[in-house]
Amino acid sequence: MKKLSKELKKYQKDNHYTYEQLARFLGFSKSAVYAYTNELRNPNWKTLEQIAKKIQKNVLSLIDDANYEMDIKLLDTLKKEPNVYNYLLKNTKTVIQKIKKMIPDK
Repeated sequence: MKKLSKELKKYQKDNHYTYEQLARFLGFSKSAVYAYTNELRNPNWKTLEQIAKKIQKNVLSLIDDANYEMDIKLLDTLKKEPNVYNYLLKNTKTVIQKIKKMIPDK
């Protein structure tokens, strides 16, 4: 997430924070903040909301994709069903093809 990374770096620089200080301020681990800042990992929606609140930004200004909220909610829902989630991860192409067949053309 380029926008999140950019805003975290700016906030860190403006406040003269180290990664450790930024992590403490945000309430996350140093490794998580480093990963978000360097686009190595994306936060879930709840975490993104927490970050936005702490750095006083609109959560939507931190995301690159307009569908991100829906994508994260879908993944969070799927993670509550580990069997379904793992099946989807292992068989992504097959599942997508099946879903496309079930959705009628517009």
